[in-house]
Amino acid sequence: MTDERPPITKEKCVQLGREHWRKIDGSRSYAGTPDVDTGIGAIAFAWYEAGGSFANTQPDEAETFDKFLMRLSAVTPETRLTRPKPSGEPLKMPEVWRDPVTNEVLPSPFSLEDDAARLRATSALAKHDPELLAHFEAMHADPYGHVQALREAEAKRLKQVAVKYGEAEHKANPFVTGATETAKSKFIREYPDLVETYQRETEPIHMPIGKNKNMTLAGKIARDPKLHAIVSRADEIIRVWNEQERERLRAAKAQAEQELKRLEAA
Repeated sequence: MTDERPPITKEKCVQLGREHWRKIDGSRSYAGTPDVDTGIGAIAFAWYEAGGSFANTQPDEAETFDKFLMRLSAVTPETRLTRPKPSGEPLKMPEVWRDPVTNEVLPSPFSLEDDAARLRATSALAKHDPELLAHFEAMHADPYGHVQALREAEAKRLKQVAVKYGEAEHKANPFVTGATETAKSKFIREYPDLVETYQRETEPIHMPIGKNKNMTLAGKIARDPKLHAIVSRADEIIRVWNEQERERLRAAKAQAEQELKRLEAA
């Protein structure tokens, strides 16, 4: 950081960090606690020290702080900084094998009457295409049941894609708000398609810095030198900030105790 760069405060970084976090597609900023917000602020402070800019107008190639957080989230989805995206693609089915000359579809092994031929076919699929073999096995055991299961899985995927979840939904989420078991049961009965998403939102955000940082996340971050440098510096910053806050609280406690003694002696 050069001397010309204006200084920035902890409070400003916490504010700007949260604002940029909220910009990210699928942001879970609504689930942030004061400690998480301070952690994001420490990362913002380290990013600014490393040359980042919070200016509204920047070159197209510049990495803004929200883009930096997107990269951090992509490398460490376990932080839960963002919501996992439901698959926008239909369920992938295994492809049938074809005769390379005639292009005819090869039959299911279970339709072969010869035991030896059936064994050879299942052995080949078990080795080279277990997904297709599993499909053939399911269709042989319960064709209508298997097809219905596939239909239901696809319908569930489409419903999950359609679920909207944000700050308003989080505030009303009975699994987050500490609602009674009766209220949770009522929600499960009335909104079965929302239950999976709403229950998943009880998962806390895991910061890659601080006293309780996750070492698995640290290992993933270490593979990206720039990311690692900024997050490591943020870890130092959050420790300094926390110690400063402890000192402030200890001083406030001592002052309050002196004031209490004075009042008791009056």
